[in-house]
Amino acid sequence: MEEEARMVKAVGMKKQGTNLEHILSACSESLKDGRYTWRHDKVLAVLADTLERNVKKPRATKGGLKFVNFVKEGETGPRAGVEGNGLLGTATDWKMRVDLKQRMEFPSEIAVTNKRPDFVIWSAKTKQAVLLELTVPWEENIEEAY
Repeated sequence: MEEEARMVKAVGMKKQGTNLEHILSACSESLKDGRYTWRHDKVLAVLADTLERNVKKPRATKGGLKFVNFVKEGETGPRAGVEGNGLLGTATDWKMRVDLKQRMEFPSEIAVTNKRPDFVIWSAKTKQAVLLELTVPWEENIEEAY
């Protein structure tokens, strides 16, 4: 129902000549109405779903990350094979928390803090943590907004 009401409002704004740039970056009505948070949370939910599926996917660890070997100008480096597991392939005990729907508590096994990034993914076994903060701006006005 809330989704439908937002769509009706968006169509009405378009008919009034309001453009997307204004709605996404400079509209005091959008800010007051919670549309920026709503948009952020919609993108966050899609990313969280994808990340959760990948975190839960069983995989064998491959013994660590592969780093880029930089090559000086004019020289050639060794050919690299394609690795498909990335960071998630370095551990099998990943846990994930997302600051969505309810107030997320930062995992105390990592640190004691009241900070709340959008995502925390961590492995206790390998002592790795990934903190992600999502920003969904309209790029032209980002400097003025922050």
